[in-house]
Amino acid sequence: MTKLYKIKCVCPSGVLMNKKYDFIEGNITPTFFYHSIPVIFSMLFAASVSIVDGWFVGKYIGPDGLAAINIVMPILNLLWGLNIMLVVGSTVSIGKQLGAEKYEMANYIFSKTIIGVAAANIGFAVLALFFEKEILVYLGATPEIMQMASDYYFYVVLFTLFYGINLTISYFIRLEGRTAFVATGLILFVLGNIFLDWLFIGFLGWGMKGAAYATSFAELFSTLFLLSHYFNPCCILKFSFKLKRWRRLMRSCYNGVSEFITESAVGVVLMLFNISLIKYIGLNGVVAFTIINYFLLVQYTTVTAIGDSMQPVLAINYGRKKWDRINAFICHAFKFSFAVGAFASLILYFYAEQISNFFVDETNATVHQIIREFAKVFWITFLLNGITVNISTYFTATSRPRNAAIVSFSGGIIFPIISIKVLPLFFGAAGIYWALPVSQTISFLLACGLFYYDTNYGEAGESLHPEKYRRPEAVPDSEVSPEMTPKPDVVLNEALLRAPAMMKMKKNAAMPE
Repeated sequence: MTKLYKIKCVCPSGVLMNKKYDFIEGNITPTFFYHSIPVIFSMLFAASVSIVDGWFVGKYIGPDGLAAINIVMPILNLLWGLNIMLVVGSTVSIGKQLGAEKYEMANYIFSKTIIGVAAANIGFAVLALFFEKEILVYLGATPEIMQMASDYYFYVVLFTLFYGINLTISYFIRLEGRTAFVATGLILFVLGNIFLDWLFIGFLGWGMKGAAYATSFAELFSTLFLLSHYFNPCCILKFSFKLKRWRRLMRSCYNGVSEFITESAVGVVLMLFNISLIKYIGLNGVVAFTIINYFLLVQYTTVTAIGDSMQPVLAINYGRKKWDRINAFICHAFKFSFAVGAFASLILYFYAEQISNFFVDETNATVHQIIREFAKVFWITFLLNGITVNISTYFTATSRPRNAAIVSFSGGIIFPIISIKVLPLFFGAAGIYWALPVSQTISFLLACGLFYYDTNYGEAGESLHPEKYRRPEAVPDSEVSPEMTPKPDVVLNEALLRAPAMMKMKKNAAMPE
């Protein structure tokens, strides 16, 4: 019978882990950094692709190229959400079947997911290319950048199939325990993208087409590398042509609907920002916001990685009801996230011009001035978003999905959309600068309110503050004085006095109205 790889990973008992960094028994501070630092570096490495793209585009093509990429980005968020919706639920189903050693059923789900992802991406590409001009206009592309946006859009969408397959098999290969193999595929993608950016944009001068080629071919090479896993005789998941019961795939899609909504909403928020920036500030506003977004990407990726690394730690301690350790770990996450945000705020506030010069030429004074205006207020976002993200992680890890959904949707969707639609109406361009800081502040206050209530009056509060929930102790029989015990005749007399009233109440209740 096929056997799973022996995965040396985190386990609740700590058997496969160094006791020093065990989730349940390890010292809090070393355990926190032992699990968070590798995740931070790996996620920053993946996020560096966007920053490298931005540097090559800004330096070799110009500010309009950066604006074109930002205009196209919402359609890529939609594509990401579509693939995540298909993959996340299937990953859970396949993992369940593998755990039960039902390999044939796991192969069925695996095969249907691959076909479903391929069909969805091909259909998405056909529709997106057929309505290309209408979509770009709707996303906010102006005549000045329409051609650049079209070049980038066309070739990125054309290679969307490899993008979807790469994401899908990355999830499935991890299920077989080959995490290092998937990480190697990611490294190939990042390094390949950097080299191809230099080759197509810097050396050959292919412009926006070169930027799209670099991303697409790097994705293709990474996908081919990951597909080589399925030629390994030790591979567990095999493609099967017995494709029955497609309802299971539909149910898996339903499990991933929340991820689809979240990713799509990010694209909607970005689109609304682009449209408002063009309306109130102009195309240079989109360029400046793109550069600010690259810096925000680094900070937000870091605090998100802190939350991701803490999720299994919190979940396992929650399973053991070790609320003191949960509280200690989440406090460490808050402090570390706040420190990262404070550092990012100082860098942006004092070195906004240097950050701007990294992406565009010093001669573009308008873009530099807009970035300085953003830097004056964006420090609020950096200080608060890390704590908000980790509160959402806490709610997810401790099985409070409603609170987690409230924090995520309000901070990532509802408040930003309201802010960007309302504030510019009253304050013009200044309203755009303040939109994210205001929405993040409201979301932060809401998250803190929910967290305070849960840790003081919820399940966590009973363990963290036992003095509030301590019930009065029963008095031992030996300490009961004769005066405290009612005499039998007194009890009998009180019962006789209450009897007529009780009979009258019963009689009235029995009478029809």
